[in-house]
Amino acid sequence: MTVRNGMRGALAGAIGGVAGGAVKLVCEAIVPPRPPDREPPPGVLAAKIARRADGRTLSKIQKQRAATTAHWTFSILSGAVHGALVEAMPSLEKSEGIPFGLAIWIGMHEILLPLTRATPSLRKLPLSEQLNECVTHCVYGVSVERTRRIVRSFL
Repeated sequence: MTVRNGMRGALAGAIGGVAGGAVKLVCEAIVPPRPPDREPPPGVLAAKIARRADGRTLSKIQKQRAATTAHWTFSILSGAVHGALVEAMPSLEKSEGIPFGLAIWIGMHEILLPLTRATPSLRKLPLSEQLNECVTHCVYGVSVERTRRIVRSFL
């Protein structure tokens, strides 16, 4: 893989990340991943960071903005990483993005977020909520991969 191809792959993946992030939001609007009274994990995490950094308490709007910023930033950056990895290991393309989506789900929702207490422990989360996150992350991965392929064909 050349650096140029890696950059093209990362760009195509980042654009795929935008598409995947949008698709995930639509899925969550149709089938919400958590009860409406529970804040999105990125907002909870941002509030914890602000409190530790300088003792601030974030308002509801600040938490929502933090959650939105985290969602899009993570979607785009992880898509870019996926795009670069596919350039380095073309066999990843055959998986349609499903292992990528599963890796994001496991890494974030099953490991990192419970460890940081941004979500309840896995024992306290209903199975339906975990399955929702699993499925929507697979849909995210497929959306990123399909978009990446289309964009990459033009680069």
